[in-house]
Amino acid sequence: QRFTSPGEYVVRLQSKDGCDSLITCRVQVEDLSGFSIQGPDYICAGSSAVLQAGSFKAYLWSDGSRDSLFTAVLPGTYGVTVTSKNGCQTTDTHILEEINIIGNLFAVDPVCFGSNDGQVGFEAVEGGRPPYRYALNGGTPQNEPMFTGLIAGSYSITAQDLGGCTFSLSANLNDPP
Repeated sequence: QRFTSPGEYVVRLQSKDGCDSLITCRVQVEDLSGFSIQGPDYICAGSSAVLQAGSFKAYLWSDGSRDSLFTAVLPGTYGVTVTSKNGCQTTDTHILEEINIIGNLFAVDPVCFGSNDGQVGFEAVEGGRPPYRYALNGGTPQNEPMFTGLIAGSYSITAQDLGGCTFSLSANLNDPP
């Protein structure tokens, strides 16, 4: 007999000699229906994302790797088959979309030699997951895309989206001759 539902079953066995035996079997069905790959649904351009497959006896990812953690370096669909300690298997897939942030740089040189009235910032930022935060030279992020009160020099401005993806550009502000 085949049992596919949990429960207690009585099975009658008969030997070649005609002897009967009754055996009570308790069937437990392992439910893996709630299994899903855990991790972000996006990957930042030029970055990586870690996917987790939980705690099981064995793992087989779509690329052939066999660890509970998978580091994806490209967007795409990733799958894993997990095997429980009882030998039950289930499969799940996870889609990673790439986040690309782009923007245009705005720069204004100081008006006078040695003055601190230069400006750098982003005119427009697109892609990613707004709202964006902006940082100058790795400093404390702010909500506004413009940095003012700058002297001549080299500056790097970074836009960061809600998910932590970043886009950076550099500008050189020059003193007038």
